[in-house]
Amino acid sequence: MIAPALDELADEYNGKVKIAKVNIEDGSNQELAVQYRVSAIPHFIVFKNGEVVTEQRGISGGKGRLKTMLEEIPKQ
Repeated sequence: MIAPALDELADEYNGKVKIAKVNIEDGSNQELAVQYRVSAIPHFIVFKNGEVVTEQRGISGGKGRLKTMLEEIPKQ
């Protein structure tokens, strides 16, 4: 499960990054799934200033890969 890793990253990056989880399986957020072309889960999207800067469909590498995604976001 990736959820515990997301919770850990939310604690590690508290005040620097906001991590949110959106449930698309129950049908309540289908418009977001369509808008961001989420066709499989997990699907990770990193935003900066409201714009998508990177995304990852599926995950290999677990928490380490997610942390790398966050660290690679341009600082400006």
